[in-house]
Amino acid sequence: MAEYAYMSEVDPEFAPYLPMFENLPPVFDVELRRKRFREVFTEAGAKTYGPRVPADGTYVVANHEIEVEPGIFIRARSVAPKNHDDPDKTYPLMVWMHGGGIVSLVLGLFVCVLTIHSAGWVSGDLETDDLALRAISHDVQIAVLNVEYRSSGDIPRKSIKWAATNAKLLNADLRKGFLLGGLSAGAHLTAVLSHSVRDDPFFKDYSS
Repeated sequence: MAEYAYMSEVDPEFAPYLPMFENLPPVFDVELRRKRFREVFTEAGAKTYGPRVPADGTYVVANHEIEVEPGIFIRARSVAPKNHDDPDKTYPLMVWMHGGGIVSLVLGLFVCVLTIHSAGWVSGDLETDDLALRAISHDVQIAVLNVEYRSSGDIPRKSIKWAATNAKLLNADLRKGFLLGGLSAGAHLTAVLSHSVRDDPFFKDYSS
């Protein structure tokens, strides 16, 4: 195995980041890990995407409560470009799942994108990818729905169904595009969901 000894050496480009992983909270302390995740990744996102966030008045943001089970709600946030010359313009929709287990939906009578955030399926929230999604919505001219999830189950798929049936509320037109997207854990969820949605009879009316 001596020929693989070099693989135990720390990459010099990664070495400066090692201190970030020291004294991490125990895996079982979920709330503490979520707090640490917010502090690290939300702050990093603000530094990276904050300068790219478009000016106020060029996009619209709305918060939503999606009922996924009787009496059980999850939070979502939609972002869409604002067209002053054509207020009724719609966009493709993207539903987004953030890393760590958050879903983001991008809708509009623009293209619709659903996104799910990352973070190991237990961390992350609506703020994780918020600034990035605002920039993407404006730059690409697409509506986005950012969905916040915790325990997965069938909740992410139900949020997609909610997005499809409420596309007009999100300034989206699914005929222009209906996308699923996510980061890290959210990317895994959307990869699985894309197959589930494809075979769900519910979406047959949204396939054309």
